[in-house]
Amino acid sequence: MIYKIDMGLELIINGTDKAISNNITRKLKEKGINISFEQFTILTKLWKNNGLCQYSLSQLTNRDQASTSRLINTLIKNNLLLRQCCNSDKRINRIKLTEKGELLKEPVLAVAQECLEEAVQGMSQEEIQQGIQFLEKIVENLNPKSSTK
Repeated sequence: MIYKIDMGLELIINGTDKAISNNITRKLKEKGINISFEQFTILTKLWKNNGLCQYSLSQLTNRDQASTSRLINTLIKNNLLLRQCCNSDKRINRIKLTEKGELLKEPVLAVAQECLEEAVQGMSQEEIQQGIQFLEKIVENLNPKSSTK
């Protein structure tokens, strides 16, 4: 593969990421749900596994701990999350959804589904699966944990 300075793979992937995140944020705002895409990623991890520690959230969302903390603080300020000290280790903060945070799950995931359907319209299931496998392979190739060096 020859690198093209104006259409490198990283630019296409970055552009795709921005288009998807902007679309989700815009559609959430249209529905009166005032959360950013970054906040959306925190919430989705907690909807799947409520009570994660702050460090795990930063790892799962590929963010540094400082930016994860800022996102969590904003979500706490908006009464969507709360921070609790772990009973067994007071150094660990568990992040939990409030009732208001739980109630956002269905409408937010409906918007995410709508955005996904828009993003893949005109593609076959096979094309979608190949695209996912392609991107997963890139992550695998670049993940330092999987490096054999």
